[in-house]
Amino acid sequence: MANFCKRCGRPTRSARAAETGYGEHCRRGVYRAARALEASGHPVAHRAAELLVAATLVPWKKGKVWKVAGKTAIYMTSATTCNCPGATYRPTANTCYHAVAVAVLAA
Repeated sequence: MANFCKRCGRPTRSARAAETGYGEHCRRGVYRAARALEASGHPVAHRAAELLVAATLVPWKKGKVWKVAGKTAIYMTSATTCNCPGATYRPTANTCYHAVAVAVLAA
């Protein structure tokens, strides 16, 4: 059971918050952002939306850095950088779907 919202860090009170990992207000905003990412049709945005809905991002270092569960490892990600292999070979870190998901949560 999640005791704190993964986005804002406030205590959660509902069973739905325990399921989703987000408080009621943050859940609406995160899901709205996920729908917008899905609608863009971009594959990176689609994968970022999946991360947001699955709530596999865990805040670390007061929400400035997040631990993101990847397929084979756990990556340390901020809104601008990621240490995943995909981010190291791309010109900008924001093309990494981990960084896109974290940027949505950090906004």
